[in-house]
Order: sequence, then C-alpha cells, then structure tokens
Amino acid sequence: MLSDETLKKVTALQAQLKRALGDAIWLTPPTCLHVTLMEIIWDADYKGKSRKKYFEQWYKQYGQVTKEVLASCSPITLHFTELIASPRAIIIKAENPEPLNTIRAKLLSRIELPKGTRLPPDIAHCSIARYNKSIDVQKVRALSKPIDFNESITQFKLMNDLVPPDFNPKCVEVYNLASWRP
Repeated sequence: MLSDETLKKVTALQAQLKRALGDAIWLTPPTCLHVTLMEIIWDADYKGKSRKKYFEQWYKQYGQVTKEVLASCSPITLHFTELIASPRAIIIKAENPEPLNTIRAKLLSRIELPKGTRLPPDIAHCSIARYNKSIDVQKVRALSKPIDFNESITQFKLMNDLVPPDFNPKCVEVYNLASWRP
C-alpha cells in the first residue's frame, strides 16, 4: 500500500489523466493503490478448490515462513520515474526493481505458489488506471511523462479484496522488514 505522501502524488496524476481522457479510463481507487510484491491467488480457475480455500491453505502453510523471510530483508526505497501507458493499464514504474526482485526470489525459494498462479512481475510498478473502452494508446502515450518520487517500503501487507470486483481491501497480515517496527 502506498504511503500518504506518494498517494497524494499519484492521485494528482490520476486527476490529470481523468481530465485528459475522461470516461475512457477508470481510476484505481486510492485505497487500492499498491505496489505488488507477488500474488498468492489470482483470477484463475483452480481446479478442485475455491480460491478462498487455496488462500487459506497457503496462508496456513506459508504465513510464518513469509514473516521470517521478510523480517530478514532490509527496508527498500523505490524511485518512481515513469508514467507509462501500456495496452492494458496506465502505470507508474520504478527505475530499479532489483530490491523488490531480490525479496521475491527469497520468498520463492521458501514457498510454493498454488499451481496456476502467475509468477511475480519483474518490474516495480503501481497500476493507477485501466481502460473503460477502446482508446488510441498513442493518445495515452502522448501523456506519458517523467515523474520523480520515492516510496520507502518498511513493510508488506497481505491483502484481500484489493482488486475488481470488490475494491474493498482488507489487511490479513502485516510483514515488517528487518530493523523496522511500528
């Protein structure tokens, strides 16, 4: 989840996009803006079990391991430098995803994602808008511009209902990184 400072900057970007593109886009609600470390369960057809059951099983099996791995990782800072319009979404992207990718690799060396769950992305980004209707991506790309802000990450949160259709995020667990306590 984004810090209050970053949230203000991102919602200002969203407002600019909305003014330029109108109802061609929908904005990710501020309470749902986040940088994804990895998905545990995603929008897949998990043969034989409900997504809820897979999530419960994963959390029971790997929740403590995840806490231990993340507690061994130092806090990181992501430097967001680009506003990018891709064919599927408008995102902000950090220039160096390696700190996040290192954490992802440590986690994947100790846990197993349910079969059918996609692997974590290899970029550090936040999806800030998606498309409601067909739009010329070049028009959107013309709005792309450099940005410059940092997001310090001292903890990760295991969230439920963060994405469509719910948009009603619930924190299941907080995982503090090394040397950081609230």
